[in-house]
Amino acid sequence: MALRSPELKPLERRRFVPREALAEAFAGAVPLQPRRFAWILSASWIRIRRPVAESAESRGLVDTSALVALDQIDASLLPAQVAISAISLAELAAGLHASADSLERARRLQRLQLSEASFDAMPFDGACARAYGRLYAQLLSAGRKARGRRALDLLIAATAAAAGLPLCTANPADFAGLGKAVKVTSVGARP
Repeated sequence: MALRSPELKPLERRRFVPREALAEAFAGAVPLQPRRFAWILSASWIRIRRPVAESAESRGLVDTSALVALDQIDASLLPAQVAISAISLAELAAGLHASADSLERARRLQRLQLSEASFDAMPFDGACARAYGRLYAQLLSAGRKARGRRALDLLIAATAAAAGLPLCTANPADFAGLGKAVKVTSVGARP
């Protein structure tokens, strides 16, 4: 299977992207290798010009597991407006270099570029750092430690906590032990 290089169309980057745009953008995604960054974006990006509700309940932060599986997730499980953390972009960038297969690296690069073009990622700032400290203490009191991949998940959870957003994930077990500090919403299990 040959990998086509999609033309990245100019897109108005925004912090929150309407879920309808995600559903259409991820339709017809090119499959990646199983269980490793499961899908990539198609090149069929659209612009949404109609207003979307601005209530806090209609917004949410998706973690990296949900970001890479957006085409497999039922759009009705997602908030009306979806945001990502800069930490998720860092995970996508690192994942690009974790593959020895050149075709897989090209697919991961495409996912990273399309994610960067679509989202104005939420930065990890001072408020996030303070939230991270609170969440880390919460994990320790639950008998868990934040190391390796779990540390990155905790940074994403801290971003959601600092912004007062629910965290949407395909792997809710990654956030066990956080209690009520962050509202974690399962958007479907990863294959």
